[in-house]
Amino acid sequence: NDIERLEAQGQVRIAFDNKLAVSNQAVYIIEERKLILEGPESKVVSGSNEIVGDRITFYRDDGRMILESADGNQVKAVIQSGQRGLN
Repeated sequence: NDIERLEAQGQVRIAFDNKLAVSNQAVYIIEERKLILEGPESKVVSGSNEIVGDRITFYRDDGRMILESADGNQVKAVIQSGQRGLN
């Protein structure tokens, strides 16, 4: 049997490529190469670039990220000029 998804809960830290993902809960769907981070102040950091939201969906194949908020919270993004962002 092949593994289809990985789930982690409680102070999750995932290092991949040149990024660090931090969240209360994470789900990685292997076939889709999709990482879903959930929980207040979930974030992905790459160097001095950072995105923060209550739910972050990261599509590893194309580098696309979807940030969502809950309960009126704001999503936040800090992307330094002259850099490649979070890629």
